[in-house]
Amino acid sequence: MTLNLSIQTKSSWHQQSPSRLYPALPRAVLPTSAEFKAMTQIVSHSHPWSQLSYSCVGVMHIETDAGIFVIPPEQALWIPAGTAHQHFCKNKVSYRSLYIDSVLSAILGNKVRPLTIDPLLKSLILEISSWPEDYEETEQTQRFILVLLDRLAAAKSNELFMPTIRKRMGKGV
Repeated sequence: MTLNLSIQTKSSWHQQSPSRLYPALPRAVLPTSAEFKAMTQIVSHSHPWSQLSYSCVGVMHIETDAGIFVIPPEQALWIPAGTAHQHFCKNKVSYRSLYIDSVLSAILGNKVRPLTIDPLLKSLILEISSWPEDYEETEQTQRFILVLLDRLAAAKSNELFMPTIRKRMGKGV
């Protein structure tokens, strides 16, 4: 990572490893949720699947090599497979995440982007994230997932992003 919010704030962060890392996803879409206490940092990690990180309550800062993304309540960040990232929650955050198989999520692109979440997309995220990890894969759950992917592909990007400043070596800049 090129920046580190914990260094910038000079505060004491409660560091955690990601709660669920798998050798492979047990389902094409795996729902997760968490309640983070104030001053929680999920340390830098990456995985071979894509991730949608959604804040129900509270503001998250998610750091990638591209910069720091500010994710306010009811907004989300698209994190493509293989992207190193870490989360910072300065205050309490109620968090929902969907891990999505990289083949299934290919239509969503390979660029990290903050997303504006409309009411339908919010309902889909909350519904799917309420499923148990071992949910039954039925025609109904598959329809929910397909509609979710369609809505994510159509979601507008928002501008809550602070890019990383990169110095060009040997150019005096």
